[in-house]
Amino acid sequence: MTTRTTRRPRRRSGDRPANHAAEASAALARALADKSHANYGAILAGFADRGIPVEEIRPRENVFTYGAWQAKGRQVRRGEHGVKITTVVEKEERDSKTGQMKKVRFSRGVTVFHETQTFPIGGEDDGGTLPPPPTGDGSESTPPKRSTGADPQLAQRFRD
Repeated sequence: MTTRTTRRPRRRSGDRPANHAAEASAALARALADKSHANYGAILAGFADRGIPVEEIRPRENVFTYGAWQAKGRQVRRGEHGVKITTVVEKEERDSKTGQMKKVRFSRGVTVFHETQTFPIGGEDDGGTLPPPPTGDGSESTPPKRSTGADPQLAQRFRD
């Protein structure tokens, strides 16, 4: 006998939950309230690899999640890649045995973005890009292009 699980329908790109602003505010509140320094090393290393000077990286001041940036009135630029970290989230669930509500803690992967990867909501996106990552030898050079895995012949067919 197989068990069947019900999957939630996927949200379309234009759909937003009715409480989107509340979720964004909650994300900002959680980011500011957390006192753990567990992810600082990963945050500093990740953004330093992207060319941001270490002295300009200040978690809980200018490094937040996508939702927290929206609550602060800023939008992450399209195509920006953040740093993935692990955080602990609390959620209230009903205990199946007792029926009582209890707090459950679990870890969750989230992506954080630096302030230089954002622009004010309603303002002009200056389209600024991050500087190339340092090469380590003191000379400035452009980073090598990464392969996207796309077939160039297939791409040419769509351009024609």
